[in-house]
Amino acid sequence: MRRTASGTPTEGGPFKEGEVILLPFPFNDLQNVKTRPALVLSSESFNRKSNSIIVAQITPT
Repeated sequence: MRRTASGTPTEGGPFKEGEVILLPFPFNDLQNVKTRPALVLSSESFNRKSNSIIVAQITPT
């Protein structure tokens, strides 16, 4: 599930700067993952050209 910064769900297309998306992040042991929100930091142009995104994990603490 993808959500914009305002919380509106979105689907398809390249990720956009400012979107909050859900991604699997590994635990410290690297054996398990948990789906957590992340903020897209990279521009849509970068994401499209590089086929990668730069995100910041959003944590509760």
